Amino acid sequence: MRTLRVLGHRVSLPLVLLSLVEASAVAGAVYAGLVYDAFGGDDGGMPLSISAFAGVGLMILMSALGLYQLNLRTNFTGIVARTGIAFLVALPAIGVLYMLLPQQPPSIEAVITSGLAAFVTVALLHALFFACADAGLFKRRVLVLGGGNGVDALQSLRRKADRRGFEIVGYIGTEREAVHEPHLQWDKPLSELVLDAGADEIVVSMAERRSRLPIAALMDCRHSGVGVIEMIDFIEREAGKVRIDLLRPGWMLFNANEQGRLGATAKRALDLSASVVLLLLGWPLMIATVLAIKMEEGWRAPVLYRQPRVGQGGAVFDVLKFRSMRTDAEADGRPRFASVMDSRITRVGRVIRKMRVDEMPQVFNVIRGDMSLVGPRPERPEFVTDLEKDIPFYRERHRIKPGITGWAQLLYPYGASREDMIEKLQYDLYYLKNRSVLLDMVILLQTVEVVLFGKGSR
Repeated sequence: MRTLRVLGHRVSLPLVLLSLVEASAVAGAVYAGLVYDAFGGDDGGMPLSISAFAGVGLMILMSALGLYQLNLRTNFTGIVARTGIAFLVALPAIGVLYMLLPQQPPSIEAVITSGLAAFVTVALLHALFFACADAGLFKRRVLVLGGGNGVDALQSLRRKADRRGFEIVGYIGTEREAVHEPHLQWDKPLSELVLDAGADEIVVSMAERRSRLPIAALMDCRHSGVGVIEMIDFIEREAGKVRIDLLRPGWMLFNANEQGRLGATAKRALDLSASVVLLLLGWPLMIATVLAIKMEEGWRAPVLYRQPRVGQGGAVFDVLKFRSMRTDAEADGRPRFASVMDSRITRVGRVIRKMRVDEMPQVFNVIRGDMSLVGPRPERPEFVTDLEKDIPFYRERHRIKPGITGWAQLLYPYGASREDMIEKLQYDLYYLKNRSVLLDMVILLQTVEVVLFGKGSR
């Protein structure tokens, strides 16, 4: 599937086109309902911007609900349900737009008719798109050159949703590397093998490259219009993570994205402005949380919980959270991760952890400058010491400020084992390499889906 880089962030071209078509469908339905009901077929100078705002706004809501993720794992019912939620949330805003019109607002019948028409159109378009994606309409045909850890990493992408962007047409091995099926014999020039397989791209996965990498043959393929990409970059593009078992020494030196002064200023401005908005919108929920904790455990029970965490450059700071565990949760002095159905979690704590409300006081950490809204989740010093010894490249995540939410939180559930920490680190390295204000905005927007559906919480 073809992708575009927009301000450093890679987006799917077919999904961009789908969002534009759906936004146009919604805007057209809203405009038609207004014009033919409120204005009798003559727009009377009604600005098209109102209808366009409705279309774009609805697409933003759908994006927040995860509907524009290529690896969306849901069926037709799930697509309809998420689309319905977006439309229900959008209705009050569209109602306000109607009130701004200089003419008499349209009738309820017109609003319902145009809304249903837009909803059915968008839901069907979305379902049709993912049906076509699963059928291979947008897939890039991939030929894999070599074997080793790279092919094992590729084989780990087993789910149908993980392979919507590509289809493997064959593997070509070397004399020292065994490969998976379908195995193609290298009995003719590489360019002819590519042509016979109908490949659009060659993924290079050769462990031993010195004097073995067929550079001239690969250059011939590239000049003929066939893409050539390394396996680590291919996994990064398709899965949104950097496999640490494929990293070579010096990779971070040449690939990490160092933000300049302008980028750092823009990120800080986003942090502060979004934090103020969160406080303005979330203070009723925060007060309700305080009251709920007091009612469950008594009016003298502490509400906030301070815990040392490792931040940028290894500096330790106190993270703020609404207390979700009993006050004696670690009375034995042994730090440990939360587990499924952890008995230390209170009844109120179980609810606020599910809704991620317990993280809301960290907005003050962001304002103070200890954290950012988006970044790797900060871990406790006791865990970090062992993880840095045990996991390669783990300390790289401390080169930037930790975040309330992050790329790993979107794509991977809560983890408490060494394997989970490795998996989350691979997503953190992706963010470290590709971070930008646009990617931060995408993560903030899609965090709505994580909160709404309780993904990855314990």
